[in-house]
Amino acid sequence: MQQNDLFDVVVLGASNEGIALCEYIKSKAPEKNVALVSRHFNFVKPNNKLADTVLIQGDSAFSSYVKGLVVLTLKSKKTVCGKNLVIATGATPIKTTTLKNNNICYSPRDLKPAKTKPAVVYGAGTTAVKYSLQMAKKFKYVYLCSDTFKLNCESKLIKCLNDTANIVHLPNCHITTCKNNKDGDLVEVTLDTYDTINCSALVMALGRTPDVNGIDLRMVELDQDRYIKINSLHQTTRVPNIYAIGECTRHNTKRSITTVGSHLVR
Repeated sequence: MQQNDLFDVVVLGASNEGIALCEYIKSKAPEKNVALVSRHFNFVKPNNKLADTVLIQGDSAFSSYVKGLVVLTLKSKKTVCGKNLVIATGATPIKTTTLKNNNICYSPRDLKPAKTKPAVVYGAGTTAVKYSLQMAKKFKYVYLCSDTFKLNCESKLIKCLNDTANIVHLPNCHITTCKNNKDGDLVEVTLDTYDTINCSALVMALGRTPDVNGIDLRMVELDQDRYIKINSLHQTTRVPNIYAIGECTRHNTKRSITTVGSHLVR
């Protein structure tokens, strides 16, 4: 199958949601021609169930909507045409510009657990709390540092946090310095209202920003924070046959995969 063939479904973005949608469509309607377009395929594992989904690597430069068909033009000048387009580009962490250190991470996936040493998470939102709960299973202690007294997330997550004995919340503080110790194996994190913490690593959880570069704004509408606006019931954008799922929208639910997938396999 050539890259300029017409596909029944083109999924833009090899995020977890994008891969799961391709798997859903191929499991329910194997006769459908599905293409997964992404700049990388880091989450595609050899034992996944993508079947004969066509993987096309490249960055989307721009897109157009011609006579009911979606045409993606990649930076390599190749084009990918589809009857339906699903945007699943995900989001990227917001990175700090004030702290520079090799041991600053933006996801627990980047950490090598050291059960005898603590880890530090900095942030006050849902991402920070979820990261703390994940890391509490692998580290002896987790310090959740936030620049406010109140965490900005659902009450059930707060309850889980309070019920986890090895998570310590340090509110209303800022990180002033972050440097490696003399041996280079630990990170010294200095807070303005608390003592220095010697930890295995520092995870910055400042939130995420949607990855919508290369998406034609004549085809979708963004809100003030650059999330794709959709009808949350159907995951549809303002253009027919174009859907958006995952972290590039404000409605990141597992139900969105089956919602869109069920429509596309009819």
